[in-house]
Amino acid sequence: MKKIMCLMLAVLMLFAATACNSAKKADEEGDSVTISIGGWPQDNTVGYIQNEEILKKFQAKYPDITVEKDNWLYDVQSFLPKAASGQLPTIYNTFFTETSQVFGMGYAKDITDLMKKYEYDKYLKEEILDLVTVDGKIYGIPTEAYSMGLMVNMNLFREAGLVDENGVPKIPQTFEELAETAKTIKDKTGKAGYVIPTTNNLGGWHFMEIAWNYGVKFMEQEANGDWKATFNTPECVEAFKFLHDLKWNEGALPENAFVDLNEMQKLFATDQAAMYFSSNLQPGLITTYSMDRNDIAMGSIPAGPAGRFGLMGGSIMVISNTATDEQAEAAFEWLEFTGKTPKLNDDSREVVDLTYRYSAGVGDDVKA
Repeated sequence: MKKIMCLMLAVLMLFAATACNSAKKADEEGDSVTISIGGWPQDNTVGYIQNEEILKKFQAKYPDITVEKDNWLYDVQSFLPKAASGQLPTIYNTFFTETSQVFGMGYAKDITDLMKKYEYDKYLKEEILDLVTVDGKIYGIPTEAYSMGLMVNMNLFREAGLVDENGVPKIPQTFEELAETAKTIKDKTGKAGYVIPTTNNLGGWHFMEIAWNYGVKFMEQEANGDWKATFNTPECVEAFKFLHDLKWNEGALPENAFVDLNEMQKLFATDQAAMYFSSNLQPGLITTYSMDRNDIAMGSIPAGPAGRFGLMGGSIMVISNTATDEQAEAAFEWLEFTGKTPKLNDDSREVVDLTYRYSAGVGDDVKA
């Protein structure tokens, strides 16, 4: 009897040990997953503090998802070496202009099934969804789409008498009106009526906004498939003349000819320039230069002799081709939680609200 009891005890202990080992194995390999997030802001910045706050909320809801922070931001020079060496973060951001390289070279995971599972495909316009689709498969989540518009400094418009009886700015609707408005601002305020960036590849980007509206086609594809430059035209000369006259005839551009993005925003935010082209309202106008948001207005790109055309662009969140299916699903949970998907829920609305308050520098819980 004693031997039987010992044998039974040994069997029970064996089962207990097996159960413990099974539980441990499930805990190690079953539910927990680690993902890395690219573009994580550097320490001691407003963006870093904001992301840390969001991460705390995320981990409280998803304790089995571990988030590793990666400061890498997409750029053309570093992308290929990082991708080829298998060091891309699980989630990284890129732009509509880069899809042929990122998707074409196989560095984005096929997320078609997840897009349909989360129903993101139903919330995107067809032309936007097409930008992240190759041969019927989806490789990215569009998070932002924009078309360029005209930023307007209300202080200078008011000072120049360019608002109606209700205080609404008289935003120029044609490039001819833009030139007249810029001249009026220069004459009545002494400040630049219009500013265009000229450095860091921004000059050509902004000039295209003008040239397209004058009827310029920068390149065309020939019958053999080759591309040919086609911008040496009278229309392109007229587009350059528009800027030439603003600068040299009207004196309506800033005296400094070397203007980067930061300088352009500074001139605008400090009431030194009245108008410039932009894809959106940059938070730095408010957070860096303390510009009153009520002194900022935005309108459409003016129309030119050939019509009204504006550059369109945007951002895409991509899941690395090295990600497992479990990591991809966890990545979707992170993106949805942080409001970077076409659908919003209660969590993402709270995070988006937090993001806007950090951008605007308002709220008791927003501290840099």
